[in-house]
Amino acid sequence: MNLSSRKRNFIYLFLILIFSFLIFIYMYSLIPVLEERLERKIIDISTKDLIDAVYRVVERNLPERDLIITVLYNPDYRKKLKDNLKIFLSERLKYIFLIYKDPSGKYRYLIDTTAKDNSANLLFMPLKEEITILDKVLKTKKVHYKIHKEVSTIGITYYLPVVQGREAKAILVADFSFEVL
Repeated sequence: MNLSSRKRNFIYLFLILIFSFLIFIYMYSLIPVLEERLERKIIDISTKDLIDAVYRVVERNLPERDLIITVLYNPDYRKKLKDNLKIFLSERLKYIFLIYKDPSGKYRYLIDTTAKDNSANLLFMPLKEEITILDKVLKTKKVHYKIHKEVSTIGITYYLPVVQGREAKAILVADFSFEVL
């Protein structure tokens, strides 16, 4: 082998290494994007119908008067709505509750489907990261969700605004739990 063929082989090898490195970088940056898209698609497929049905129950049972006042002061209405929401509880949908923000800025329960006693007006203690989501839901009147990833399960918490008139009166919170997808 002469010197020019060695140089050519070295250049080819160097170009192949650079090309391989660029492909690796591209794939490494593309995988998280594809993973997130797949994750969102799986979430939509596995939760969309159920969360829509839960929300429709709340929407169809909205009182003519103020939602918060009706839930707090009408035990029959509160029991009826709680019983209607309880139907959806399962291994996948672990918790459903309705919360509101009181005039002092604290979040309180309107309905907790898992509580044995009346939980209306009890203090709701959101996690730090939840406070910004809850405030955003009330302000924008748009659905948000948070994905919680642990070792053996994936949890998804939906935050749905309950709008009455033009104001978001409360937030419907639904917690899903899945085995690793």
